[in-house]
Amino acid sequence: MAQAQRDSNQITTLIGVSNADDTTAVNVRVDPTTRRLLVDSTGSGGTSMTDDAAFTPGTTSVVPIAGTLDDTSPDSIDEGDAGAVRMSANRNLYVRIRDNAGNERGLNVDENGAIAVTGGGGGTQFAEDAAHVSADVGTMALAVRTDTPANRSGTDGDYEPLQLSGGRLWASTLVTGAALTSLELIDDTVFTDDAAFTPATSKVIASGFEFDDTSPDSVDEGDIGAARMSSNRNQYVQIRDNAGNERGLNIDASGNIILGTGTNTIGALTANQSVNVAQINGVTPLMGNGVTGTGSQRVTIASDNTAFSVNIGTFPDNEPFNVAQMNGVAVTMGNGVDGTGVQRITLASDSTGNIATIGTSVTPGTAATNLGKAEDAAHASGDVGVMALAVSNEANTARAADGDYIPIATDTEGNVRTVGNRDHDAVDAGELVGIGLRAIAHSTNPTAVAAADRTVWFANRAGVPFVIGGHPNIVTLEAAYTAAQTDAAIVTVASGLKIVVTEIEALCDNANTVDVGVRVGFGATTTPTTTGVVLTHPGIAAGSGVARGNGSGILGVGADGEDLRITSEVPTTGSLRILVSYYTIES
Repeated sequence: MAQAQRDSNQITTLIGVSNADDTTAVNVRVDPTTRRLLVDSTGSGGTSMTDDAAFTPGTTSVVPIAGTLDDTSPDSIDEGDAGAVRMSANRNLYVRIRDNAGNERGLNVDENGAIAVTGGGGGTQFAEDAAHVSADVGTMALAVRTDTPANRSGTDGDYEPLQLSGGRLWASTLVTGAALTSLELIDDTVFTDDAAFTPATSKVIASGFEFDDTSPDSVDEGDIGAARMSSNRNQYVQIRDNAGNERGLNIDASGNIILGTGTNTIGALTANQSVNVAQINGVTPLMGNGVTGTGSQRVTIASDNTAFSVNIGTFPDNEPFNVAQMNGVAVTMGNGVDGTGVQRITLASDSTGNIATIGTSVTPGTAATNLGKAEDAAHASGDVGVMALAVSNEANTARAADGDYIPIATDTEGNVRTVGNRDHDAVDAGELVGIGLRAIAHSTNPTAVAAADRTVWFANRAGVPFVIGGHPNIVTLEAAYTAAQTDAAIVTVASGLKIVVTEIEALCDNANTVDVGVRVGFGATTTPTTTGVVLTHPGIAAGSGVARGNGSGILGVGADGEDLRITSEVPTTGSLRILVSYYTIES
């Protein structure tokens, strides 16, 4: 290999490889004046290339690089930043080797350009078959990565490098003798999954388990683990149910499985499987003929059982049995017409039984002792009837469609609900509901309720309602004038509203020197002279006035959108004041 030249500081100068054969080393040329690297570029600005793009020797253009002389306090750069490389005062680039741990290492090079090696002894060589001596120094042997081993030399007997794959040295082991026999015996016990096994011929291998009772160690999903056994070398086995739970059986000293307390489910037995029942309901059953006892089973004959003859002794109390005949006649069962097999039954007058269904053959009567009563029949004390039940419907929820039967509705306290048949603002159907008032003594102040709550209507003890005239939102307004007014608006409203006047006054200042005529009424643009006038006077004397209403009643109602307007004479040297009480209402 060609050796690059070095300067007096032993800094390696740059050399290149000839593009003719990609092997011959050639010196890189530099301009002696500008000290710039001479580059023969056939392109124009063609040095920018995409990362990992192909480079074509002799065709692709390159750009010379420059470095910075930075020996005093070299400046570091941050991760991901670009920076200028360092060079010496002689323009030689600094180069350091970076090991696998990321450490930057500088080579020790002597004045002859040789690299100093620690412990290598300059690469000491040894003759074949030479004896080893303690502390001999040698050179590390390099190997070639070969994923698939193959010969790298020309013929048998040639030198060739060691071969590695994954950091491991390729080696071939020849197994012979007893070792080969052992491997073959072990291989005999290996079977392909689902392969056939021949008893007495196929080979098996003994297995061992772990005695691990103190703190058994669990295994992770997909792991291999040693099975557990007891100190007597018995393998532990637990049953796994369909849900994946491991269940251990309770077994007594005799080897019998112990069932838990309560109900135990035993799977289906095969047909005609014999079972020995030791107890039923905790009692040993009685077998064979003999007297009755707690171990005797109770038997009920099915109502649809085929008739058979039996000698009947004395039945225990409430013992059910199937009667095929009565008085020599087969008993008639179920619904149907009367017949010889139908039993005659008379209900006792003091019977406590209930008749679940009365068929169409029973006609209710309407006499005093019958449950039914004729329409419009007179009531008599002691008449018999059926109590009518009602359904609680506090929320007044619809229970049926128009024309359907429906139960009487009550509140949750049993009071029959009686409500108006129309909501507020609905068209009146003419079916009114009477109103009751609560009596209250004079000088008694009713208890106030919250706004929007329901309240009762009060009357005096003679039943006369207490009524306050007016409106809950009465507006009072005073307007003062010192000049004549013509169709001036006192109160204005928008379309869709009407003004309702409950009281109005016109007062003249005592300083007036003339009588003042005034007229107030409803009008869209002018003060009316006939219809719609709520107050008028031909001439109010100084210091006097005129008034109508007291706020408890309605004096006049304007048309939709009409304002309350005034037309008056000049109150010379004084003023005219109008005081009005009113409210507005939707048209």
